[in-house]
Amino acid sequence: MKDLDDSARARRVMTRAETLSGITETEGQILRRYLSPAMREAHDVARTWMEQAGLTVREDAAGNLIGRRNGSSPDAPAIVCGSHLDTVLNAGRYDGIFGVLAGIEAADALRSHDLSLEIVAFADEEGTRFGSGYLGSRPFATGELGISLERRDDQGLSVAHYIREYGLDPDRVAHARRNPEEIAGYLELHIEQGPVLEAERLAVGAVTGIAAQTRMRVTVAGEAGHAGTVPMGLRRDALAGAVAMAAEVEAIASRHEGAVATIGQWAVQPGGINIIPNEVVFTIDHRAPDDALQDLIHAGINERFQTIASSRGLDLKIEILSKDNAVEFDPRVVDIVLKSCRTQTGRGLRLLSAAGHDAAMIAKLAPTGMIFIRCERGISHNPAENVDIADATLALVVLRDALAELLKG
Repeated sequence: MKDLDDSARARRVMTRAETLSGITETEGQILRRYLSPAMREAHDVARTWMEQAGLTVREDAAGNLIGRRNGSSPDAPAIVCGSHLDTVLNAGRYDGIFGVLAGIEAADALRSHDLSLEIVAFADEEGTRFGSGYLGSRPFATGELGISLERRDDQGLSVAHYIREYGLDPDRVAHARRNPEEIAGYLELHIEQGPVLEAERLAVGAVTGIAAQTRMRVTVAGEAGHAGTVPMGLRRDALAGAVAMAAEVEAIASRHEGAVATIGQWAVQPGGINIIPNEVVFTIDHRAPDDALQDLIHAGINERFQTIASSRGLDLKIEILSKDNAVEFDPRVVDIVLKSCRTQTGRGLRLLSAAGHDAAMIAKLAPTGMIFIRCERGISHNPAENVDIADATLALVVLRDALAELLKG
């Protein structure tokens, strides 16, 4: 069979991304949550593409899809390349997906290399169903899920329930853990999800690490009452208190360069137009370039929330859904990516990722690096995600060449 040129490979990646965009839980938008039927269908399709690239495919105990090609020494450690196929709510076509498809394409292009290579589609990175991400890559790297098997989603169903429903055994998730001696390195290609590459007029860049990230659920409880008869000074209005807290989240993050904080979910009870709210539940996702700043921001949020709750006579509960420290990637892998970027573009730009990626988990296991590809206006977690075909072509070359260098050992 005649080998495809780079542009044809890029077009195939884009076509396959379009195919996967039609596999969804919700008509009219892209949604594939952890261990959902849509995830199973997407993995089945990806399995076929992996097999066509000459890979032997299996599913591990955490639901990760793994395609492997052995070199002449089957027991030699492998270079791993991958990303995830799960999505956020109302997602775009490329977040995570591009990296898996590019990895499959790279494996196809590197058939002549007599060394072990694996392509992995991780079962969960986004944490859409349970509020805590890396439910695929964390067990792959550490043998731990990171959350209780009894944690419930918004339907009241547990992690263990979904694992069983998917056809796996919740008591065997730890078996997904890989031995560090099996993995020689990991490389992930991902859309940037930010505007830096576009501003720099570059198609690709080398990622040096990942920012610290904490996800929290906050419950503010007061007392319901009649909206017309309870004087303002005698109210225990949970919503008024929560709004004051939300303002502090924005203010605290804004005071520190590189820090960000987002309130992404907000639920008010009882929700009547003429009833003082007695409960508000909201989430916070806050991030910082390093652990010390992340801890400082977290302490500031807690202190201000306690003060606001006390001054308003409100009860406060803060739950940590997940906490991940900042990650620094392997210098050798970063340098290989930089060299490949320079070869193709004339420049090697270093970037820190403020978004979480499966690479953050795999860095616990093996030397790790990432390649960012420019996305239009930096838009992500949005149906408007877009990647230019010329950029896709160049990114595939950078990935292939970096993997080939890593495969040399």
